[in-house]
Amino acid sequence: MNPSTVSLITGAFALAFSSFLHAETVGVFFNPDEPQIKFAAGDVKSALEQKKITVEMLPLSALKETYAHKKVVIALASSPAVTKMLTAQGGSKA
Repeated sequence: MNPSTVSLITGAFALAFSSFLHAETVGVFFNPDEPQIKFAAGDVKSALEQKKITVEMLPLSALKETYAHKKVVIALASSPAVTKMLTAQGGSKA
């Protein structure tokens, strides 16, 4: 295989991988009634969008095991209801 073929294959793989990353969607679940949490959720959204990731901003009430995409949950660690939902879905407190 000559070097130009290797470059072409590598370039095609990088393009395909890049497209896969750009198509990723992440749900950010948070309580919009908590100003500090809402602010933090906005920062997370901005950081993900800079990485070309599609972000869905969702209330904690929408946090379901059936959500099709990756999840980021921003909540107070002292909230037993959120902790229960998170651990039931295989998550953990950071």
